[in-house]
Amino acid sequence: MLPECETVTVFSPDEIQKFKTEAYAVYSNGKKKHQQAAAYILMLNTGMRSGEILAVKNSDIDLNKRQLHIQNTVKEIYKREGIKAVGGKTTKVGKTKTKTSKRTIPLNDAAVNAILELRKEYYFGKDAPLVCDEHGDYTKPVNFRKRFYRIIKDAGI
Repeated sequence: MLPECETVTVFSPDEIQKFKTEAYAVYSNGKKKHQQAAAYILMLNTGMRSGEILAVKNSDIDLNKRQLHIQNTVKEIYKREGIKAVGGKTTKVGKTKTKTSKRTIPLNDAAVNAILELRKEYYFGKDAPLVCDEHGDYTKPVNFRKRFYRIIKDAGI
């Protein structure tokens, strides 16, 4: 039984297909409708949490062995001066949620293809995050979640 504070979303095969169709949708001019859609496909194929996928660096991936190493997580924390919060949030890369969260994940064909697609979209080197912003920095979790919810809404799920 899951603790009350956690929610689990399980998609049916039909919903997964709707999600993929929407995630890869393009406008009439050929421009992608959704940024880094492959990140969500990677999550669906590996079971990674959003903070985990945002912390994955290109160097954490071994495509020859078809493995991805989870070593950190990204989260947003309130900016502070000492013990006092001073407005706004900042993105922080830190340890995983638990010791067992630090793990090696096997990659299936869909996951490998998603990684290759993400690297085509943005690649700032082996020490840069796989899912990064347009400057090669870590993506803010709030922005990543908003994009995910937008795809779900547009897909009618």
